[in-house]
Amino acid sequence: MVEDHLRVLASALLKRGAVLKGRFTLSSGRKSDIYVDARRLLGDPLTYTAVIDILLDVGGPHLRGADAIIGVATGGIPWASLIASRLSKPIGYVRIEKKGHGTMGSVEGSPPTGKVVLVDDVATTGRSLASACRTLSSAGYTVTAALVIVDRGEGARERLREAGVELVSVAHLSDILRILGW
Repeated sequence: MVEDHLRVLASALLKRGAVLKGRFTLSSGRKSDIYVDARRLLGDPLTYTAVIDILLDVGGPHLRGADAIIGVATGGIPWASLIASRLSKPIGYVRIEKKGHGTMGSVEGSPPTGKVVLVDDVATTGRSLASACRTLSSAGYTVTAALVIVDRGEGARERLREAGVELVSVAHLSDILRILGW
């Protein structure tokens, strides 16, 4: 089943041109010859739905036990939205930076406090996921897991483990590159 998920995901990423070779600066500031742009998967409803199905399968127990699903702005919002809709659970999202107007909120959507699963597209160092976990914790939420499509394997799992949060990923970047023959 895991290998099937990896093949479907790798095929979708390749089909949508979402794995790019070049010289890129990641949000962590690190340089990389590979960039995963999971936002490109959103442009094809069949691909988007297939990846959501995989996320629901991989994140199953964590998602079912959550009181709400929280996306990380902006990459995690579309994934969290459809997951929450499919599970009939409240949706919210956490801003990386608190907005400077209106209610000045950092957690939007007013999901009920309790156990939440944090959703993002790609994890690299885990800095933004860990920051989102701290923001949610200070707002009264308990993050039980962080669910991502791709773990680049650059420290996110370890950083989140130190914060008491399990990183659950559909694929590791090295597995995708292996399947693509890169």
